[in-house]
Amino acid sequence: MSNIVSPFGDHCQELKRLMDKNSMVCVPFSGWHLSMFDVDEASGGLGSVIADYETYINLQSQFGPAFSVLALGGEVQTVGVFGAVQLWPGVAEAWAMPGTLAREKPVSFVRASRLILDELVRIGRYKRLQAYVRSDHVSSVQFAKVCYFVPEATLSRFGPEGADYTLMVRFKE
Repeated sequence: MSNIVSPFGDHCQELKRLMDKNSMVCVPFSGWHLSMFDVDEASGGLGSVIADYETYINLQSQFGPAFSVLALGGEVQTVGVFGAVQLWPGVAEAWAMPGTLAREKPVSFVRASRLILDELVRIGRYKRLQAYVRSDHVSSVQFAKVCYFVPEATLSRFGPEGADYTLMVRFKE
């Protein structure tokens, strides 16, 4: 895997070691990564409620840094995709969509997610990174919390399916 260049450069050795250990790699997002992706419907992400989520993710990826975690070995598959849309200097909205493969190595996926989000904050120079998480999806809220997001507000009937969402925020340390 040494021939694959990380989008984060050499300074993020912890992420590289984690990826190598789990036969995964973090690369800049490309729309074709979604063709190697099975949306985890149980995660409560937008892929389960937006019919054309591929177009939605492709559009999101054009407005800020975006990355894919790919599983190597045999057939290359997308484990999850991440990104941030800058609202104005210093503030961005994070988005993430885990695939079904994220459930195979949940601890590694969470650790990688935290490191990737750290890098999003660093490269975007964000003082505030926020995300909308469906309130009744306990695993999604827990995932955000272990990625250092904290609840800030409840948005009633906010989602495309009419569900409540929690605005969660993570501040630069």
